[in-house]
Amino acid sequence: MSVVEISLTGFSVAAGALSYFLCFRTEKAISLQIRFYTLINWRVEPISMEREIRSTRFMGEFLFVFTVLACAYYVFFVR
Repeated sequence: MSVVEISLTGFSVAAGALSYFLCFRTEKAISLQIRFYTLINWRVEPISMEREIRSTRFMGEFLFVFTVLACAYYVFFVR
């Protein structure tokens, strides 16, 4: 395997883990984001927590689909 293939595999695994985290641990992802912004002296709180959960879950689903499509493109067309 070349360095590019190893890098792409690593990015794919990381994106898959992040998409899982955003889809199935949505509340935890939001609380981590709020804690991060608190560390850099910003106060962030969603106007509607229901809407924030819905949009975060959608972002995770989109990331998962995009990662699968990008991997399939690489495997079938580039390689």
